[in-house]
Amino acid sequence: MDRRTCLGSIALSGILSLCGCLGDITDGGHEPDMSNGNSKDSNNGNHEMNLSIVDIDDGLDPLSFELDQISSILSEDDVPWIDIRVENTGNSTVSWLQAETDFAFPATSTTPLGLAIGSERKIEGMLKDEKGCNRVDGIPKDDISVETVIEPEEYLQDRYGIVTDSRNIDDLCPPPDTYRTEYTYDDLGTWGFDISLQHA
Repeated sequence: MDRRTCLGSIALSGILSLCGCLGDITDGGHEPDMSNGNSKDSNNGNHEMNLSIVDIDDGLDPLSFELDQISSILSEDDVPWIDIRVENTGNSTVSWLQAETDFAFPATSTTPLGLAIGSERKIEGMLKDEKGCNRVDGIPKDDISVETVIEPEEYLQDRYGIVTDSRNIDDLCPPPDTYRTEYTYDDLGTWGFDISLQHA
């Protein structure tokens, strides 16, 4: 029932309070969904998050790691990109097994769950056309093990994107938090970094 019609009718004065309540609902006065700390009505208007690398592990002798953040915004239109380079600074060949082809950082998820990390070619081919922060349904790995080999003074470098992992996040964007991603390079040890995600 239209509220103005309700107010204009003296005969219906007994249900004015009910009409007022209905008017509040149909005129757009509703509470935003704040589950997981996100508002589905107002996450800065365009659901933008700011991602920054806040802590990077030391290298795994003889492996030396470099991380360069290229962009920082995670949104419906943007993906934060980082370059990771791993170099063999020793005098002997270094190798490790991983499920994929050769690249510098084989990890694909974070702790707590909520973000997915993958190579540029994979991320760009898997982004879902949905409202909210860019997302994928996880990063699949090939069901094979390959040996990555780096000779002395050689290096591997790849570009990676960090996006929402929709397997674990139902809201438009992941909640603000500090996330951790890491990978164990066989007997050489574990290397990784911490990610801060905050509202832009």
